[in-house]
Amino acid sequence: MKDEQEKNSTAETQMTADEYAEEIKKLKANSVSKEEYEKVLADKKTLAKALAEGTDIPESEKQEKKPDIKALRKKLLSAGETSLSNVEYVQTALELRKALIAEGKKDPFLPMEIKRKATKEDYAGAERVADFLETCLEDSKGEDGKPDEIMFNALLSKGLAPDSPMIARAAQEWAKKLKK
Repeated sequence: MKDEQEKNSTAETQMTADEYAEEIKKLKANSVSKEEYEKVLADKKTLAKALAEGTDIPESEKQEKKPDIKALRKKLLSAGETSLSNVEYVQTALELRKALIAEGKKDPFLPMEIKRKATKEDYAGAERVADFLETCLEDSKGEDGKPDEIMFNALLSKGLAPDSPMIARAAQEWAKKLKK
């Protein structure tokens, strides 16, 4: 009788992999990283101190530090020499993109403008790529708030379409073999 109750209770609490993944997504959507939380607490203390003392907010608190575009480019272009992981490479590329756009420079995710100007579709496509990469980074974050390399690579691979019909056919054949 006791064994039956234990079996029933474990059967009720077990979730499928999809339910588990969905639950993790919900938790991630409603939480912030430890670094963000600590930054907000530090800002709160600084603002409360300034309010209590009747002083102005320090200039360093008012303006965030601008990213160094040259350093970001150097880091990105020397990725083969410095062994950047895929996560580090994508984070650096997205950070560089945001910095360039903030300064009014061309979005590096747009096609080269050799023979034609970028179209609305090009801008939308560049934004979709950036959103996809940011989603992969966010969805791959572990409990420590940092992206997990394996999870990131899996999400990235899952979201990328095959380059050619030959690769698509090979993927379909491989999937059929796995089902057998």
